[in-house]
Amino acid sequence: MKRRKWISLLLCGALILATLPTTALAEGTEMEADAGVQVESVSEEMPVEAPEANSESDSEEAPEKIVEIKEEETVEEAPEEEIPEENPENTSEEVPAETEQESIPTEESLNLEKSVTVLAANYALTTLKSPGIAVQAGTSVSYCDEKGAEHTANCNGVITQANIGNYGILTTGWYAVEGTVTGDNRIEVQGTVNLILEDGCSFTVNGGIEVNVGNALTRWGQQKGNGKLKAQNVVNYCAGIGGGDGKSGGNITINGGIIQSEGRFRGAGIGGGSRGAGGIITINNGEIQSKGGYSGAGIGGGGGGAGGTITINAGKIQSEGGYGGAGIGGGVNAAGGTITMNGGEITASGETKENRQIGKAAGIGGGFGSKGLGGTILITCGTIRAKGGEAAAGIGSGNAADGTGNIHIQGGIIYASTNIADGQNESFFERFYAIGGGSGWTDGSITITNGVVITKGQIDKSNKDTWSGIIFENSEVDGIVYGDPTLSLSQKFTLEAKQNLLIPENTSLQGTANLTNDGNIYVSGTLAESVSGSGKVHYALTVTGGTAGGDVSTYKNQLYGKTGGLVTLNATNVPVGQAAGWSCSDNTVTIAKDAFTMPARKLTVTAQYTNAPSYTVTIPASVELGNTAKIQAEDVNVVSGSQLVVRLSNANGLKLTTPEGAEQLYTIKNGETSIRESDAVLTVAGGTADNSGTVSLNFAPDGEPKYAGVYTGTVMFSVSVEAASNP
Repeated sequence: MKRRKWISLLLCGALILATLPTTALAEGTEMEADAGVQVESVSEEMPVEAPEANSESDSEEAPEKIVEIKEEETVEEAPEEEIPEENPENTSEEVPAETEQESIPTEESLNLEKSVTVLAANYALTTLKSPGIAVQAGTSVSYCDEKGAEHTANCNGVITQANIGNYGILTTGWYAVEGTVTGDNRIEVQGTVNLILEDGCSFTVNGGIEVNVGNALTRWGQQKGNGKLKAQNVVNYCAGIGGGDGKSGGNITINGGIIQSEGRFRGAGIGGGSRGAGGIITINNGEIQSKGGYSGAGIGGGGGGAGGTITINAGKIQSEGGYGGAGIGGGVNAAGGTITMNGGEITASGETKENRQIGKAAGIGGGFGSKGLGGTILITCGTIRAKGGEAAAGIGSGNAADGTGNIHIQGGIIYASTNIADGQNESFFERFYAIGGGSGWTDGSITITNGVVITKGQIDKSNKDTWSGIIFENSEVDGIVYGDPTLSLSQKFTLEAKQNLLIPENTSLQGTANLTNDGNIYVSGTLAESVSGSGKVHYALTVTGGTAGGDVSTYKNQLYGKTGGLVTLNATNVPVGQAAGWSCSDNTVTIAKDAFTMPARKLTVTAQYTNAPSYTVTIPASVELGNTAKIQAEDVNVVSGSQLVVRLSNANGLKLTTPEGAEQLYTIKNGETSIRESDAVLTVAGGTADNSGTVSLNFAPDGEPKYAGVYTGTVMFSVSVEAASNP
């Protein structure tokens, strides 16, 4: 009975098929593409043999399904699948939920336009992928390795626009892409595949390139290195280049060229599909722009997948995580994996905004969520710009992670920043780590042994005592040299005009050949080598017993003199009756007239005082006999224990003479005391600033003159500073 039912169904099917256009009976993929039919399902074993060109996998037995054939029915368009909301309205701190995969249309349920439905029992009409048909097999194509050396490879095939349909699957071997090529379907890598992008080519793969765990894709370029690969319109839950839905990425190596890759919902840009780890990703050169789908990393894990093993040796990389995914590292609620950066210009961001809410994943490290630890991150060289989302580290863990990870910076130029919520004060940056744990966790291992680090936000200080390098912590302006680093920069670092760099005492900076100073370097320790640039180098200057002016400045409460500048000195609190001289810690420096030229080393100058009394003594120019003469000493500054003495040194025997030789004696008295030659007429004690004294001397004739005439003479006084015991 059952046998007769099957026969009747087959006969009915044969009758109906006989009424269809001949194009509907074309075999293989031609029927699917041109006949305009909808293939609903596969039934039992096919009575019709599949074309020999198809892969062995296409000949597998289909599951049993009883179908019916209906003619002249209008085919309804399949409803669009529901994709988990990529912009959730819920703005709480909760980690995006692990969304179960919705039903996705498969290649076995193609919705076509022709209003005929063919339901063929025993005939499997599915999209057939060829395992890399060698249309131009044996073609020799040149390529450049990661160091730029040129080689040739014997390719399985050269992919062009004319034959792209034959390359749905790339199996082990070498392939090249020539010209402008656009493929409409996802390409799957099976085995170990080497792909050469020829100079000037542009390869767009709608659906992306699937490289699952256990498979490998290596991308090569040519001399110009301008071949382009663009992975776009990727299926949800899949990486742009890497793992499919629920699968980790395989081994992906990029040696040059221009790569643009974007994952869809929960898929990484390059790396894992939904819940899949990033796999093994190596970038040796090239220009790469990669963006993760919602909750996926830009480079690394898909949503819920760890970063895998990521190594970047060179190249220009821009990588942005989808909301909740790291720029480079883990997807949402997943750790960063093992990340090594040995060079290149790398920009990584975990701050993607969705629904006016800033992302919360690390720039480099973990995704948003309790499991989003930084992983193991090693930076030896390169220029790195890592920007975390809200309360997420630039380098380290995502927001809400239960730890930090292990971060080791051994060189390079690193710019790292965390983020704060809209409307929060700038002071909130001090609460979160630019390098370290998300949300302020500190239980990891953070070491800095060389390089230049500039952050907006804190650095985990668990090992601050061991820091070595140039570090601008939570400041774009003021940096400090820690330890005794020898900079080994493969690229140049320029201290900008607005920036200041302090080399503290007992600290040295070496290896400055690639350091350009356009700002200000303040040296209290040692700057072992000269530095180029238009900026200034200042050395610590200590002035004891005075102040300094001229080409000097104060930084961090320390006085500095500009190298080659003129420094002027002013002694303060000079003892009475003394003047200042100067001594210097460097006997090669000459201080003349209270000024000197600042050398390229730190100095200490000290005021040294010497006896140098000062005073003003006023003596009348003339006096007539019978009158008095006032002698005055003012502004007398002599040291304590000394005195200013004014003496009558010479009076020609106290006599006046006429031109004719007549003589007249006279007397000099200070009150009732007669003054003789060599007598002191005025004494002013020392030890008091600006002391003074006055004496009035009386000049009187000694008797009447014997002869008429004009009598004149000269009286001389001396002024000296003497010991107080010698009046």
